[in-house]
Amino acid sequence: MEAATSVWAVNPDAPLQEVAKAAGVDRATLYRHFPTRAALFQTVAPPAFDEIGGLLVDLPTEGPALPVLTSLIEPFIGLGNRYAFVVTHATAATQDRAVDVALSESLEALIIRAQQQREIDPGYHPAYVAGMYTSVIKNAVILVARGILDPETGIAQAQRAFTKAMEVTDDDT
Repeated sequence: MEAATSVWAVNPDAPLQEVAKAAGVDRATLYRHFPTRAALFQTVAPPAFDEIGGLLVDLPTEGPALPVLTSLIEPFIGLGNRYAFVVTHATAATQDRAVDVALSESLEALIIRAQQQREIDPGYHPAYVAGMYTSVIKNAVILVARGILDPETGIAQAQRAFTKAMEVTDDDT
């Protein structure tokens, strides 16, 4: 699994032959354990989502929430770069899990707190804000994986895009 993660982090479309080579086994051995790319993906994806979801554990429950949300973008993008293949090749089975991670109680609690403190426009539904948050992160991960942005620029632009899109204006109710 580590070989698949390493190979697919560099090239999400790499064939199983490259994964087998990186794992130090022949292609037939890999195919005995994982008859399809999808089978290997289904094995590698859950730990990736668990690691990504682990960022939402033990978040502060008091104080300003928006700085916490924006500071989480950096490690999310870091893990997203490691697991770019999950972001770009998620199947229906893993997308449900991705949504569960994105809408976890910790993230939603942060969003609601940020809205109550008027750090984020309270006119948006928390699920919509969570969707915006994950979309901004996913976009940065994809652009970094494609080499369009370097990681630092991807992080900075994701943080800016999220905070600007969610900021409270005088005419918000």
